[in-house]
Amino acid sequence: MMQSLLITGGDGFIARHCKEYFKDRYRVFAPNKYELNLMNFEELKEWFSWNHIDYVIHTAVYDAQTTFGNKDKNKVFLNNMQMFMNLARLQNSFDRMIYFGSGAETHMGQVSNSQYSLAKQTMTKYIEISENNIFNLRLFGVMGEFADWRYRIPENLICKAIYDMPLYVPKNKMFSYIDVIDLMKIINLILEKKELEYKTYNCVNSNLINYQVFIDKLLKLSHKKLKIDIKSDYILYEGNNTNLINEFPELGFTELDDTIGRLLNYYLANKDKIDINKFEY
Repeated sequence: MMQSLLITGGDGFIARHCKEYFKDRYRVFAPNKYELNLMNFEELKEWFSWNHIDYVIHTAVYDAQTTFGNKDKNKVFLNNMQMFMNLARLQNSFDRMIYFGSGAETHMGQVSNSQYSLAKQTMTKYIEISENNIFNLRLFGVMGEFADWRYRIPENLICKAIYDMPLYVPKNKMFSYIDVIDLMKIINLILEKKELEYKTYNCVNSNLINYQVFIDKLLKLSHKKLKIDIKSDYILYEGNNTNLINEFPELGFTELDDTIGRLLNYYLANKDKIDINKFEY
């Protein structure tokens, strides 16, 4: 009998990829927030009583960082923790849960003070000090189809290049990243392996890049010459993938050129869906 998989945040970037990747591997449940309210424990408990679930991929997030959203920034910590803890309280209803931490949990070795970062830090502390079947895949940057090109810098730059617009980066970074295709492979490995050595895995490519390198590759692959404006502020946003490589030494990563080339083709094919008036910057 096919095992079952609950994917929360059913309309989001990572959830959409999970649905596509796992649709032939599991019996997939992917309700959106209107179909299943993760902040209502009794509703969630009743849902699990009616649906047998083997695994949970928790991608749902209450994110109030973007300027075009209407979410309350004062509720970011509370709402993210409530969704997470409601699922954690029901951990006997499934075999394993994956959630996605963030590089925002730490910055240059210092604890960040944003509500979003604090929520992610608290989740990590919870899984580390309590008996549970929950694992953290910490993300620093994910590139892929379905990402919100309005404000996610790599996809934003690709879309602007397609329209021959100047390439603007509000803050340069030296950062770790991963292709969403590689992330799907990692999730699959985490679900399939019976015993896991660690509770947290930094899901990043072994190579660091900055936005100047990204733009250079983008312009070369798109055969274009465009105006570039990269602000001089520079931060290091790095993740160490030692746990991941130790657990799965056979794991390989997609080359950045291949990622950019694939996304160029994707956004070119969907050019009519890109509204240049909605770019955040």
